[in-house]
Amino acid sequence: MGQGPKVAVVVPAYKAGDVIVQTLKSVSDQTYRNFEIIVVDDGSPDNTAEVVQEYARVEPRLRLVRQQNGGVAAARNRGMMETQAPLVAPIDSDDLWHPTRLEKHVAALIRNPGAAFAYSPFRILNGEGRMIGNHPFFAFSGRVFYRQLFFNMVGNGSGMTFRRDLALAIGGYSPHLREVGLEGCEDWLLQMLMSIDHEVEHVPEYLIGYRKVPGAMSSDTSRMWRSRILAAEMLRKEAPPSTWPFIDSAELSFSMRLAFQRLQKADPSQLLRAIGTSVRKGLPIQILEEIEDAAARSRRQKARILAPGAFFRELDPTVIGPDHLTPRSRRLIERLRRADESPPVIEPTAITLSGASVLAV
Repeated sequence: MGQGPKVAVVVPAYKAGDVIVQTLKSVSDQTYRNFEIIVVDDGSPDNTAEVVQEYARVEPRLRLVRQQNGGVAAARNRGMMETQAPLVAPIDSDDLWHPTRLEKHVAALIRNPGAAFAYSPFRILNGEGRMIGNHPFFAFSGRVFYRQLFFNMVGNGSGMTFRRDLALAIGGYSPHLREVGLEGCEDWLLQMLMSIDHEVEHVPEYLIGYRKVPGAMSSDTSRMWRSRILAAEMLRKEAPPSTWPFIDSAELSFSMRLAFQRLQKADPSQLLRAIGTSVRKGLPIQILEEIEDAAARSRRQKARILAPGAFFRELDPTVIGPDHLTPRSRRLIERLRRADESPPVIEPTAITLSGASVLAV
């Protein structure tokens, strides 16, 4: 691809010395060449900084920034402040990109100057970088606020390229989740805030390799759902009042997902709280539907996890895997699509909120 807008690839890194070189190589190998790499070492106690400095000997576009440990939001924000590039493409320090990832994201944003960000679906990888699953293939473009609210279509911190000026205008990644001990959904919250008033572009190829390993933040599913609940509460304060019933319904769905996690540990307290919330907010039917959908959702998640397959780089990004969505999820997507496409902001009576069920991780 010819010369286009510069992209800042921001890599927050904490205790990443063992994995970050593979990540950086996947960035260096991009077919789109007008980019810089900013690695923000977030107070790592290991050899992360030394490994990055050694890699910089062969990658002149790389710059290392070091700071005291402040969490992933602070590291990503620091990276944004260290550049003047109009586009930012974050990648977590253990994830991988297909070589055409930047090229295709930049092309999508050039085609649609009104889009806040471009994103792609992702393969789920084990610690060796072999595929063990696919994220559902959500081909949502244009106005996507309501669909992104219920179905986290980006799904990870390495999957989007966004406009730096817009992200800074809304405050960047929020550090509040870390401040209260619920780090994890900063990227989802930023995506939701950007999509309130802007379109997004879907790039229909699996260009992201997302590692899912024991001990990683994203592997603590109970914590991630608590982080999503708090992020939804923060979103409600910024979003138009006409969106609040939708946000309430989505938050109840997140609470039910957390309740099912807790029930596996013989702790029914979260389920009781979710039932109380549903009564207070006038959504009792949704509770029944969430419980009914739990078994189907569990089967779907098990079907998504495969025996380790090929390495990410060997996979054809255009081959689409099954989405494993339930019929109820498909009906919900269609209702939310109509909501997204009803300009400028639809009234909450336009769809039946009692039918709102979850959602893809």
